[in-house]
Amino acid sequence: LINCLIHFYKRADEMSSLVCQIPGCKTSQGDIEGELQTYLGGYCQACEKEREGRLCGCAFPCSLTFKGQMLGKIHNLLGISVPQGMKAVQVCYKHPELLKQSREKCIA
Repeated sequence: LINCLIHFYKRADEMSSLVCQIPGCKTSQGDIEGELQTYLGGYCQACEKEREGRLCGCAFPCSLTFKGQMLGKIHNLLGISVPQGMKAVQVCYKHPELLKQSREKCIA
């Protein structure tokens, strides 16, 4: 019983932990898992339609880690400097335009 309670509280803590480092974003692991279940069930909440087994073009509900040039470009677009010692930044699916612009600047 104690192991079950420990697992329950650990899982609850993981679900509420923030998974995006973009200032002001409050996306948690629980948010992503909820969106993912809906998405895998065939409905896209972003474009508000049934996907009918096809991809709809919206961002897949996840959080990605970016390093190197992307780390710098993301911070540059946000108008903030990369904190000293930071080697990577986590960005969730709610920021597709920021990621698109960052990629474009890396390629240019």
